[in-house]
Amino acid sequence: MKLLFYIHRVCAFFYNKFFDSNGMNGEFMSQEESLELLISSDKSLIRWGDGESIIASGGSLYFQKNSFYLMKDFFTLVNNYNSSSKYLIALPHVYLKDKKSHLIEKNSYRTWKYTRYIYQLFFRKDNIYLDAFLFRENTRLLNEKIELLWMKKKVIFFVHNNFKYYHDFEKKYSEKSIYFIQINNSNSYQQIPTTINKITNIIKNNNLKKEEIIVLISAGPAGKVLVFKLVNIDLKALDMGHYFDYKFYGIKRDYKKD
Repeated sequence: MKLLFYIHRVCAFFYNKFFDSNGMNGEFMSQEESLELLISSDKSLIRWGDGESIIASGGSLYFQKNSFYLMKDFFTLVNNYNSSSKYLIALPHVYLKDKKSHLIEKNSYRTWKYTRYIYQLFFRKDNIYLDAFLFRENTRLLNEKIELLWMKKKVIFFVHNNFKYYHDFEKKYSEKSIYFIQINNSNSYQQIPTTINKITNIIKNNNLKKEEIIVLISAGPAGKVLVFKLVNIDLKALDMGHYFDYKFYGIKRDYKKD
């Protein structure tokens, strides 16, 4: 197992050292286009960032230990992605389209070098990719526009580690039926089977209709796999990232208060 991780890291090193230089091609959508497509298509969303790339390259994060199964799930959702998929993948394409030299000048290359490696070797360039930053606190999109993603749904599953965020969300959308599914803020990948069981049991016990449901997920790298697995049981799910930590409250990350 460790040998597999090591080989991946070595391959990434040689790619970044000797082959990565120019900006990369792809079908990339703006934040506005990304949101419009999500609203109109009713597809699910998987956001791919630097953490996912580190794991896919054989590394671990301080809040998510790597494993063969996690890497396998990542490559499965990437390989299965096409125009007919029930989910859309969003990428940090601003760091893919730029030249390596420019990113080095901006002190950004170290953060995004693994993403460039993974994208170039494993992502199909003829697929459409949304903007991974559409839920960031500094996005151009307004909350009033973002909330259209769940306003047409009667039932919302709120998957997060923080009960306060659920409470504030439920208060704002009191007309909805909202269920809180708590998930750890570290090594949450191991909780995916339990989380899915909780969701499916609630659906069964309350006779809920899947077409009226949306699952909003903030679970780090595990959230990507969770979205993929929920899509496979015909549930719409959105990987929201840190949206409920910052953008939802209309505050900047540097000024966030508990």
